[in-house]
Amino acid sequence: MHRITQLWQSMTIKKKIQVFTIAVFVACLFSFAFNLWVVKFSLVDFGQMLEGNSQSVNLVQALEKETEAFQNYVQRRGITKGEYENIVRDTAKAVQKLPFDYSKIGEKRYAITWSILNSYEVYVERREEFLQLGRENQNYINDLYKIYEMQDYLVIYAKKLMTDTIEISSEQYVEKIPGLIKAPWLIVTMGFVLLVVVLNLSHLMNKTIMGPVMKLVDASKRIAENDYFVEDVQVANQDELGELVHAFNKMKYATGVYISALEEKRKTLDLLHAEELEKLEIENQLESIKLDLLKSQVNPHFLFNTLNVIGGMANLEDAQTTEKMINALSSLFRYNLKTDDIEVPLVRELKVVEDYMYLQQMRFGDRISYEIECEADKNKML
Repeated sequence: MHRITQLWQSMTIKKKIQVFTIAVFVACLFSFAFNLWVVKFSLVDFGQMLEGNSQSVNLVQALEKETEAFQNYVQRRGITKGEYENIVRDTAKAVQKLPFDYSKIGEKRYAITWSILNSYEVYVERREEFLQLGRENQNYINDLYKIYEMQDYLVIYAKKLMTDTIEISSEQYVEKIPGLIKAPWLIVTMGFVLLVVVLNLSHLMNKTIMGPVMKLVDASKRIAENDYFVEDVQVANQDELGELVHAFNKMKYATGVYISALEEKRKTLDLLHAEELEKLEIENQLESIKLDLLKSQVNPHFLFNTLNVIGGMANLEDAQTTEKMINALSSLFRYNLKTDDIEVPLVRELKVVEDYMYLQQMRFGDRISYEIECEADKNKML
């Protein structure tokens, strides 16, 4: 049994299913063969026995009935020609139905049947010749008794055929009785053996297929609860399920290690971030965040390139005022977005102020005016 279990565990799942299917098929085939044998005996063999007996009995009855009808007919005692002819036809049908296959009825019945068929053929010929004779014929009485003798001969042989047929059928039935008696025990024994085999195969399939699957399900549930270091799933399978369990254990371990590393990294980053927050002032941090947000909303390269393109188009269209406004706006944006220094030259600040005030004058017109008073030399302020 241990070797069978090891052999079963080494099979692939496809092979296991094939073996189980074959076992079930053999059980069904055995049941079908037994039922077929029972049907053959009850409907074919036993039916042939009954049919042979019935045919021989019918022949005896038909011959006896024809003998009696013939006597009444020739003596003109209460039987018409039509009734007599019907009885004769029934006898002919009974003779024709006799089985005449040597392989089926055997030597003894074949010989008797052959004698009956040949004798009946001669009898029919003589009977018809006799019925053509008149009573005044001098051979009438002699021919009549010859017909009686032939009828008696046919009846005797028909009864002998009936007796032999019944005896042979009985012998055949008796020969089959032991088989019928043993058949239930055989079917019970084979059925029990096949049942044990199928149950063992079902147990092995449940143990080697459903068992590992349920273990994988339990381990997966614990992993879903973030328990990545659950014990490895242990199975003895050497099939696809064994490979699946082995890969699952490796994946579980690798995932657990990876999650632990990520957790450690997250804790380290949290500590570094906390230290940085302690080193920076809240106000500078907020200003830096706002500046970063503004810079992320406006792409300086896109903005500058667009303004330069617009300025170039204004120059081509000879719109000097528009070109000057665009250049002033471009200079203003460039200064605000690209200047990160805390201290800048004064000349740059003055240039920014001039550009800004120029744009305000172009916007509000005469409603705004300004003056710049700077005693320092611009060249020295660079």
